[in-house]
Amino acid sequence: MTLQRELSLEDLLVDPIVRLVMARDGVAPEDIRHLLHNVSARIADKPPHQAQSVIPCAVQHGCNWVDAA
Repeated sequence: MTLQRELSLEDLLVDPIVRLVMARDGVAPEDIRHLLHNVSARIADKPPHQAQSVIPCAVQHGCNWVDAA
């Protein structure tokens, strides 16, 4: 029996198809890591009831969300 697990960020960032899509979109793995690090830090700095408001901002503004906040 095969154990199913959720892929890690690093698993996704080394996937050849994901890399092709990222290259087409002009996104580097470092951009994704930076975005997730910043979202994580902003969520950690907010009380739980305010943390949810950070996620739509990141999605709306993509990798430049920090500049837009």
